[in-house]
Amino acid sequence: MATTYDFVRLAEREDVRGRPFADASHSADDLRALQSIAARLADMLSGSDPQPLHVETHDPNGRCLRVIVSRPEMLATDRDLVFVGFFGQRRANADPAPIDEVDRTLVAEFAAYPEILSYCSLELENGNYGNLVLLAHDGAREHWRESARHQYAVAELAPSYYASVRLHSGAVVGRLRGRNFRFRRTKYFDYQNGFWCALREPALLLPLRHNLPAFDHGLH
Repeated sequence: MATTYDFVRLAEREDVRGRPFADASHSADDLRALQSIAARLADMLSGSDPQPLHVETHDPNGRCLRVIVSRPEMLATDRDLVFVGFFGQRRANADPAPIDEVDRTLVAEFAAYPEILSYCSLELENGNYGNLVLLAHDGAREHWRESARHQYAVAELAPSYYASVRLHSGAVVGRLRGRNFRFRRTKYFDYQNGFWCALREPALLLPLRHNLPAFDHGLH
């Protein structure tokens, strides 16, 4: 069963003393990283007949980008999509082996979840990674949460590997390239000195197109 949390509610621009990873200003940096990932994904799918991908490459600065695309035909259109953006701050002495192994098994499960269209992971300047998952609709996120391996990664591995996590969810309106990400909510998880979690939802959102998938506003 998926874990439920008692979230602290944060105002749109509220910061929390002693928890700098949850500063509201990080949202802009994370957005730029997600846009960069999406633009590079769009480049890879720009051919007339895009195919499924499983590619690991590096940018001119040597930073790693991994791209897994299972449903390229869904990404090549201008339909609205749902996204999840994950930004974890690793513990200094974290052992990557267990989380790398679960990552491999989770990727292998994608075939059982056709609503998961792509998964991309980009190494950031600070050595951490930003992850972008694109989904066909909001229900796909809830379906994925039912995976036993996913639940194990969230409940057991994340607290030992990460000091803190930012988890964004929202919509990609229209084509992947461009400034078309719309944040709906951000969840924050702090695994240091006792567990703490918070939720931030923008007070104002830009108008979304009529075919945007409905969002579940429950706290999960």
